[in-house]
Amino acid sequence: MKEPTYTPNQWVTYEHANGGGFGQIVGGDFDGHSWHYIVQGQSVERHAVRVKEDAVRLILDNHSWLPPLKQTSTEIYKDL
Repeated sequence: MKEPTYTPNQWVTYEHANGGGFGQIVGGDFDGHSWHYIVQGQSVERHAVRVKEDAVRLILDNHSWLPPLKQTSTEIYKDL
């Protein structure tokens, strides 16, 4: 099984059928091929949305929105 790229409580922006949004990861599951994250946030009226790992566009790190493949001083993000 592939390890998850993102962790609970991490803030992300993502693409979605309705255009996309942002929120905080509150859970996730692996379907045998890829990870799906449960993201809860203000942009979807506080409802949780299931987001595929490759739909994540930016992550919040040290008060900055960064592409998920960018290495920062605090974490290294795995290749999607």
